[in-house]
Amino acid sequence: MADDWVVSINKNLDKVPQLGKDFFMFTIPQCTRQVNSQAFTPQLVSIGPYHRHVPHLQPMQTYKWQLLKQLLGETKREIKDLLDAMIDLEQETRASYEQNENIIKISHQDFAEMMLLDGCFIMERLEHNDRKSSSHNSLSRYAPFFIHTDLLMLENQLPLNVIYRLFDLKYGSEYPRQKVHDSILSYFKSFIRGLRSPKGVPSLHLLQFIHRALLPITYETSDNDYKRIKAHCVMRLRESDIKFASTDPTINQNKEAELMDIRFDNGILRIPQFEINNSTKSIFLNLMAFEQLYPGSTNHVTSYMSFLAGLIDTWKDVQYLREGEILLHTFGSDAEVASLLNFFCKEVAFNSYDKHLHEIQLQINEHFNNQSNIWRAALKKDYLKDPWVILSVASAVTLLLLTVAQTFYGIIGYYHPYS
Repeated sequence: MADDWVVSINKNLDKVPQLGKDFFMFTIPQCTRQVNSQAFTPQLVSIGPYHRHVPHLQPMQTYKWQLLKQLLGETKREIKDLLDAMIDLEQETRASYEQNENIIKISHQDFAEMMLLDGCFIMERLEHNDRKSSSHNSLSRYAPFFIHTDLLMLENQLPLNVIYRLFDLKYGSEYPRQKVHDSILSYFKSFIRGLRSPKGVPSLHLLQFIHRALLPITYETSDNDYKRIKAHCVMRLRESDIKFASTDPTINQNKEAELMDIRFDNGILRIPQFEINNSTKSIFLNLMAFEQLYPGSTNHVTSYMSFLAGLIDTWKDVQYLREGEILLHTFGSDAEVASLLNFFCKEVAFNSYDKHLHEIQLQINEHFNNQSNIWRAALKKDYLKDPWVILSVASAVTLLLLTVAQTFYGIIGYYHPYS
C-alpha cells in the first residue's frame, strides 16, 4: 500500500510544472478577472500562448501568415533564417510565461512559429503607424482601439527581445532600440495621453513599456506604505473655495509628456487633461493588474486612478471637469463616465497612494477642513456671483458705514458740543 502511494505521488509530481524563477508574463487571477473579464480578454488578436486557440481570434492568424510572407519578400531571406532566430530565443521566451499544462504541451517548433507570427504582427503594426501611406495589408477596417487595447493586455504579451530580433533580421544589422521605442510611443500616443520615452532598465514587453512611459519624472520611491485617505468629490471641494485648472499634458518644465503631473498650489488643483474612451477601462485595468502582480513594480497608475476616482461622485463632478477641459470623454453622457470612474474606485482593490499624491491629498484635505475657506466660498457663491448682488451688497455696506459714522459723530457732538 505504501509503495503504491509513493508511486501515485511521484506521478502527480511528474505532471506538475516546475516553478518558473524568471517569468514575467502573468495570467490574471480569477479574483481580478471577475471584476470585468472582457477587459482582460483579447477581442481581435492573440499574442503569446495564453489565448492562441481561442476560436474568435483565429481569423487574425491568416493575416499573420500574410505578414510573414511579406517580410520574407522584403528581406529576401529564407524562412529557415527566421525560424532559426526564433529557436535561439525559444527557451528563454518560453520561460518568461507562467507555466501551465497547456504551455508545456506546445512543442519547440510550434512555440517558435508562434513567436515569429506574433512578432511579425507587432512589428508591422509599429511600422505601419510610422508610414505615411497605408499598405495593402492595412487593418483600417477594424476599429483601431480594439488592436491597441489587445496589445496592452497582460495575458497578451510577447517579450520585446523577440521584436528587437525581428527588426535586426529585417534590416540586416542591429536595429537601434531607440527607434523601436519611438515607434511604440508613436503607435500608442493617440490612445494614451502623456507618454514619454522610458529611462533606465529596458522594458520586458509592450505593457511594461507603456507602464514605464507613464511614470512621472518626479516620481519618488519610498519604503512607506501610503494608505488611502479620505477624498472629497469636486463639488464638495468647490464648497471650500478650491479651484480646478487643466495643465498641458504634453509639456512640463522638462518639455516631456507627463500625464500624472498633478499639483495643488494656492487653492488651485491642477490636473493634466485625461481622455476617457472605450479602451480606457481595459488598458488601465491591465496596467493596474501588472502593478499588483509584478514584483517591485511602482504603483503610480493605481495611485493616479484612485486619486482621479476620488474626485468623482456624480455626473455633476464629471460635468464640471469636462467644462473645464480637464476630463475629456467620448461617452454619451457624463453619468456614464461617473459610473466608470466609480467602478475603478469601488470594485478594484487599491492598495496605496504613492508619495506624491499622498502629499497632494493631505494638502487638499487641510484646505478643505479650514473653516475660513468654506466661509469665503459661501460668500462668493451667495453674494459675489451676480454683479447686481455685488452692487447691492456694496451699497448696503456703504450705507451701513455712513450710518455708523453719522451716529458716531452725533454722539461726539452731544458730549462735546462746539463752544
